[in-house]
Amino acid sequence: MATDIMTFGADIFGPGSNFKKRFVEDHEKLAELVASLKKLNLPVVLLLGTFDLTHIGHARYLEKAKEQGAVVIVGVDVDEAIRIRKGPRRPIVPQEERLEMLSHLRHVDLVTLATDFDAKGFGGYGLVKMIRPYIFVL
Repeated sequence: MATDIMTFGADIFGPGSNFKKRFVEDHEKLAELVASLKKLNLPVVLLLGTFDLTHIGHARYLEKAKEQGAVVIVGVDVDEAIRIRKGPRRPIVPQEERLEMLSHLRHVDLVTLATDFDAKGFGGYGLVKMIRPYIFVL
C-alpha cells in the first residue's frame, strides 16, 4: 500500500511533537511520502547533521532551512558514524534522543536516520539521492 501525505495528515504539520509520525525510519516509506509531498508542489528541504548538544547555531540553521521550503526533513547521523568521526566519547546524546528532540522544534517536519556512512564517518548522501530534495542545505 502506497504511503501518502494524507496518511500522516495533521500529525506532521499540527501542534505537538508527534514523534511517532514525524520519525520515518523506513527510507522506502520516506521516499513514498516525499513523492506525495512533491505531487502537492510542496518544496522539500533536506539537511544532514549530528545535532549532538543542540545549540543556537543549530536553531538558526534549521530556521534558515525552513525559510527555503515548505517541508524540512532532517537526516540525523547514527551514533556509530559520530564515534568514528568525533571519537569514542561522542555522541553525548544518543540518536534516539536527538531524533525526538528535533521533532519538538517548529522548523523540523520529519526526521530520519542517516544510516549510510564511509570509513571516516561521513555520509547520508544516500538520503540525498533517494529524496532528491528541492534544496539540500549544508
